Formats: sequence, structure tokens, C-alpha cells
Amino acid sequence: MYKLQKDFFVFLIILMVSLSTVESTASFLKEPSDQTALKGTDASFTCTIENLEPGYIVQWIQSGIVVLSQNENVSVTVDPKHFQIDANRDRGEYNLTIKSVTLTDDNQYSCAVFENEGAFEPIISSKNVRLTVNYLPDESYPECSETQGNGIYKEGDYIELCCESERASPPVTLQWTTNDKVIRQDIRIDDSENGIRKIIYKFQATAAHNGMSFSCKLTSSADSTYKRNCSTGPIAITYKPQVLIPSYENAVAPGQEILFFCKSTANPVATAFRWELEPAIDTDRLVLKLENQTLQILNTKPKDNGTKIKCFASNTIGDGHAQLILLVHPYPTTTPRSVVATTNFSALIPPAESTKGEEERLTLAIILCIATIGCIMLILLLTIPILIVYCNKKKDKGGNYISKPDCYFEPKDCRTELPYSHTPAGLGYTEWGTGRSVSTDHTHRYDEPIYQEVEEKEPTLPEEFPKYYYPDPYETRSCLQTKYDEFPTVYATRSIII
Repeated sequence: MYKLQKDFFVFLIILMVSLSTVESTASFLKEPSDQTALKGTDASFTCTIENLEPGYIVQWIQSGIVVLSQNENVSVTVDPKHFQIDANRDRGEYNLTIKSVTLTDDNQYSCAVFENEGAFEPIISSKNVRLTVNYLPDESYPECSETQGNGIYKEGDYIELCCESERASPPVTLQWTTNDKVIRQDIRIDDSENGIRKIIYKFQATAAHNGMSFSCKLTSSADSTYKRNCSTGPIAITYKPQVLIPSYENAVAPGQEILFFCKSTANPVATAFRWELEPAIDTDRLVLKLENQTLQILNTKPKDNGTKIKCFASNTIGDGHAQLILLVHPYPTTTPRSVVATTNFSALIPPAESTKGEEERLTLAIILCIATIGCIMLILLLTIPILIVYCNKKKDKGGNYISKPDCYFEPKDCRTELPYSHTPAGLGYTEWGTGRSVSTDHTHRYDEPIYQEVEEKEPTLPEEFPKYYYPDPYETRSCLQTKYDEFPTVYATRSIII
């Protein structure tokens, strides 16, 4: 029984020691990870440890070599200015910082915990992580060159341009451009030389390449702001003349003159020009000027229609030519005029009607000006009488304009002899009343009459005369109207204001 109790007590002691050992074992809360840094900048690795016993040592190892060691209070490093540790034992942080990284810092790193400085094996160790150091090419790059020739080529020659740079890390990007456009054809990248990258552009020279310059642009993904350039050119391409005879828009009419210009581009410039006409035209109607560069045909004829006109230009490289067909309208013209083929050089011999368009525009402007003045005068003529009538309108005592009555009567001395066939015997002449205009007051009361009765005279008639007819007071009549009235009556008139 005693032996059993003793064994149980020993077991409890061993168990307690084991549990204490497990609880105090150090472990990583956060291990370091891979990092990338540009040459000359700083790089950092993170290492966070928990349950770190007093006296334990944290070390940073670079490919098996301890570069930094940290105990409770002291840190030891192979290069204090280059390798630094940011330690906080309370939080368990032991972060490594590498100042101003170089290409030699491009390596593997790990964080480990040792029981003491003399221990050979770590208690715990993180996985190996990588520091990648990117770098840019030397400032002397890129370099542009022509692999053959001295900048002067003949049309048809092959030209090879080379742009090279230090390859760097990550590898740089090179691009050939011309006139701000990237060249994508006939491009070859060469990485065969150690640490050097080349981009080669090979093409066949044409007249279009004459005078062109080429630029090589260098960029790197390590730094988006990094851009460098080099250039070569302009290159000279010698070629034979390229000839153009500017054409005219319409056929010419018989009797007209026409001027042709032989336009040439060449390197070197064309030194000789000559013309060929098929079929030939009378020489007395041909005029050559500007060292045979212009041809003028005088007094064109219907038979000239369809003539082939050729111009030849030559330099030390060779000859070039162009041609067109002369078109002559079948109907003659009584007014010969000059026709100049459309060209930038037409100002050398201006046609007789070169100012026709300007004259037409001037005539149109004069017509528009005259029409505008006529319209203004017509408006004034229509407006002036209205203004005169308006200004002459009379006002009554109240300041209101007197409206023109819709009816009126002749003066009281108007004596009209009625036809005897409508007048009773012995009546003779009839005396009429006087009509007067009466202003209308627009503020009158509606129960007041708007008419004003005027003098009303009853004529003396024989008793045997029948009862007279008096018209409706609203009826409007004048002396002349009554004169021809079919009723044989005599009556007084009233003025009515509407």
C-alpha cells in the first residue's frame, strides 16, 4: 500500500512538470514572409513570438549565417548600420529591418529562438523567406546605334538599328518609336549577352524613310516613374525622282490656255526636266519655263483631245516620270482663258480669271446691301403716314382722342333739289339739318344715350300732304343718299355716333 502511494506521488510530480514544460514552450504568432525592395530602399521582415522564456535568444539568420542576435536586453549584429531589430518583448515582436538594401541582400532569411548563446539547435525556427532586390539599369543606358553604314543609305538598302541596356531586375522593357508611334514589326529582342538586353529593328530603306529619326524608350516595372530615351538619325536615303503632274478639274475648251507643272521629290534634288507629248503638238503653241519644269499649251484645239503628256525628271540616282491625258471640250469658246492644273505652284502663272470668284463675291455683297437699304426705305415710307395721322388726332377737353364717326352729314347749308317726281307739288326746296360729331366718353353710363340729338326742323306742308315718313334714328343717311331715295318724303336728320 505504501509503495502504491509512493508511485502515485511520483506520477503526479512528473505530470506537473510536463504540463509546466508544455505551457512554457515558445511559438510563433506571426512568421516572416517574402519581401521585394528596390535597390537603395529599406526592407523589413516581421517575427512575433509568444511564451518566450527569460534568457532565450532570438536570432535572424541569412542563409545559415547569424546577422543579428537579441536576448532580453542586448542585440548583437554583424553590421549595426545595415541590420537593425525592432524588439518589443512585451508584445513578442522581433522585427528585422535592412537599411538601404544592396544586391548582396538578395537572399533567404529566417527567424529562430535558441535556449542560450551556446545552443546549436534552435527551439523553434521559421521557414526560410526570400528578399528580392530589384534594380534599375545604370544611368548610361539605353544606348542607340546603327549597326552598319554612316547614316547615308540608298533606296533598297537594309538598315539595322540597335538599342541596348543593362538587363536589370526585373528585365527592362525597350521599344523603338518614330513620330511618337511604337514600331511593332521587324523587331527582335536579344538577351544572349550576359546582363545585357538588346532590341533590334531591321528594315529596308525607302524614300519615305528619308529624314526620319528613331527613338528607343526604356521602362521598368520596378519603378513606374522610371523612363529613359536615346535616339538616332535623321537618316538620309538617296533615291531617284518621284514625279507628279497635278491634274485639272474639268476639260478645257478650244482656244483656252493650260499650264502644267512637273512636281518632283528626290534626294538629291532633280537637276533636269523634259516633256513628251504623244501625239505631238505644234511647237509654236508650247511654252516652257522654270528650266523646263512648267509646260504651257496655247490655243488648245479639238484635235489635242486625248494627248498623252509625260514629264521626266532625273538626278544622279536615276530618272522618274509621270503622265496624264489632255482633255479638250468639243465646243469652242469665244473668250480664251488660262487654265492652271491644281498644284501648290499655281501662283507662278496665275490664270486670267483668278479674280473671278472675288468679283462675284463683291457683286453679291453690293446686291445684298442695296436690298437692305430698299427694305429700310419701304418701312419708313409705310410708317411716316401712320405717325402723321396719329400725331394729328384731336383730343376733347378730357384729353381723350376723338374717334372718327362712322356716319357723317353734310353742312346745314347743303341744299339739294329733289327730283320733282318724288317731291309734292308746291314744296320746292328742302332745308336739311346739320350733323355734328360728338366724342364718345368711354366712361359713360349704359343707361345714358350715346347719341346727341341735334337740330330738328319740321317743314311747313300743306294739310292735304300725306303723313311723312321718318326713318329709324339708327339708320345712317346723307344728303346724297336721301336725294335718290325712292320715298317721296322730306325729313330731318340726326347725327349718330357709333
